Amino acid sequence: MPFPVVSIASVAFGSYVFEPVHSRDGVHLERGEDVNGNVLAVGAAGLQTHVGGQIAFQSRRAPSLLDVVAQAGPVGHKAFDDAFIVDTDDISLVRDRFSVSLCEQLVEIDIAAGPLIIIFDPGQDDSRPTTLFVAREARNDEVVAVTINVTLRVLTAFNASR
Repeated sequence: MPFPVVSIASVAFGSYVFEPVHSRDGVHLERGEDVNGNVLAVGAAGLQTHVGGQIAFQSRRAPSLLDVVAQAGPVGHKAFDDAFIVDTDDISLVRDRFSVSLCEQLVEIDIAAGPLIIIFDPGQDDSRPTTLFVAREARNDEVVAVTINVTLRVLTAFNASR
């Protein structure tokens, strides 16, 4: 699968300039840098399913990198609600599609490898599967490289919950 047609920068991180790093197991890794030299590593993978709308989770431990339009209400899983800010137009998408087990796994991944920003982007229409983006600040190239593994963990947890 080639790099997504919609660039990561145009999806959520407009102040970063991105370049492809590498791909593995269907995950594409990009490295972005802003004008201040801050580096963001972003993994992207196509999902086999549509989530129904755009959903973004930003770790409460992360600096505010997303333009959170409307912080949605709680999902109903305390650890998840404590760990993430949820941005979506329809909180029922999260409540209906994200099981307790998946929420617990996302919290565990965020604690181990975060702070994370996780975006489910359905694109402009339903003609392509939803793209999963997993982003985190990267202090060095090793952190950038390991982000592909973090993305695979999130992807595996999501697919196992289907």
